[in-house]
Amino acid sequence: MDEPGLLVVFGEPRSGRRALAAAAASKDRLTVLAIAPRGEPHGGCAGYTGALDEAIADAARRDLDAAREILAGRAGEASFVLLRTRCAADVAEWAVRVGVRRAVVAARRGPRRSDATSRALSRAGIAVSVAR
Repeated sequence: MDEPGLLVVFGEPRSGRRALAAAAASKDRLTVLAIAPRGEPHGGCAGYTGALDEAIADAARRDLDAAREILAGRAGEASFVLLRTRCAADVAEWAVRVGVRRAVVAARRGPRRSDATSRALSRAGIAVSVAR
């Protein structure tokens, strides 16, 4: 992967749209990240098949397709990444490994205004902006 530029953590299209708009205004190269959380089979869980993980990954792929549509003309110069992960620390570890220095995430609604991913990215030394 080339220099990742500005990381955009893209979730559902409504909040992801805010994050993409904020990132696109920067004129930096964009890396759009969709996170697909994975389950972990437990010792007594004989019925775990991974089908739920695949359904979640499919939804994350659709989120990336939506991001491509939203970016329109800039989509060709952006990178789109689907990251299957077990926790927010995995996202931060990946971001550090590929050289991310700055990230944009969408503001959360409700009583808890930050999320585990933005906190993990910040703890890893990545400058996180929240798009409201």
